[in-house]
Amino acid sequence: MDKLISELVHLEVAEQQKVLSALVTPLSPEKQLSLLLPAVSRASGYVKWRLAVTLAWQDTPDLLELLPAELQVMVLQYLDGPSLLTACQVCQGWNRVLMNHGQLWLKKCQQLGVNMDLLSQGTNWHEVYVSSLRQLTSLKNGTAFVERFMQLQNCNKAVKAVDYQDGYLCTVSEEDYVNIWQLDLNIPILTFPVERAVSYIKFRPKQLLVCGHFVGILTSWDLSAMDKQSSVVYSGVNNHSRALGTKGHLDACHHSLTATLCHLDD
Repeated sequence: MDKLISELVHLEVAEQQKVLSALVTPLSPEKQLSLLLPAVSRASGYVKWRLAVTLAWQDTPDLLELLPAELQVMVLQYLDGPSLLTACQVCQGWNRVLMNHGQLWLKKCQQLGVNMDLLSQGTNWHEVYVSSLRQLTSLKNGTAFVERFMQLQNCNKAVKAVDYQDGYLCTVSEEDYVNIWQLDLNIPILTFPVERAVSYIKFRPKQLLVCGHFVGILTSWDLSAMDKQSSVVYSGVNNHSRALGTKGHLDACHHSLTATLCHLDD
């Protein structure tokens, strides 16, 4: 017996497991119990706890995975979105089940207030929900906006009008020069003078720039070729603007400008 024990002790763990499995498997349940119980009883408390947890996990069926797909949706729809995301991390089986139910995530997107008209039919609604929830959370906790200071190139004049859209900044200097900047590169793409004093601007990159003037005139600038320019300076205004209307006083100019900008927003 001592010789046999000595030989078993010197075997690799994998070989010892094979020997034990070969001894236990062909036995009846009663003999398996009588063989294993003394060894388990002599094991450390940690080993006993690990055995209890492992056996409980193996012997307990996963009810969620056993349910038909329709019943899975009926059960899971009672969870809110963050709870569903937590459930995805329970195990691979649960993650697989939840990823298969796109309509479930679609409903959570609707509850979150996602604009569904902007999304196509083949959208991954789980990804949309995660992204939208992250944005909403950052808006609530104040991390969505980061204060940033940038010294714009060749910008040493006071600015009296400004508008920002899609990574482009449009400014009007006190000398009534329009400057359009591509902020990620910090370079001016377009620079040109305006012949009348500017009071307000509305800017749409690669589309249109509308300037309101104190004399009661609106001028528009075609920016459709803006993305084809690297750095352009216009020295005149005759070929690049057109009057949209002339009013007799400033209040009328503001009303006309408001109507034009509402049309642009539509």
